[in-house]
Amino acid sequence: MGAMINTLIDRQKAVIEACDYWVGESFRDKIDKLSEEEAFTRPIPGVHTVAELISHLLEWRKDNIRKLKGLAPKLLSIDAAENWIPNDELKKRGWETLKQDFVRVSKSYVHWSYAWTTIS
Repeated sequence: MGAMINTLIDRQKAVIEACDYWVGESFRDKIDKLSEEEAFTRPIPGVHTVAELISHLLEWRKDNIRKLKGLAPKLLSIDAAENWIPNDELKKRGWETLKQDFVRVSKSYVHWSYAWTTIS
């Protein structure tokens, strides 16, 4: 079981950090290519923007980090304000900040996932 968990953590790291891996481009490579306008544009009505999707992943990773640290999770739900932050609010943060936060938290998630496997 431990080897499988470590493999999954390694895959998460590869997807974020552009390690040599089957995915080709990392998340970071893909989002770095997007302009601010592209990140906040809805591809079709009723579909989330890339910025909204990145924010959504960011919030769930932060919640998972809290769990790995042994802290009480925020218990995100479908209706939680943090689950799907509106595009207009994300625009105020800015695309560069959102990308930096996503990469920082993703790396922290990998770190805490490794740490959890060594203590469990």
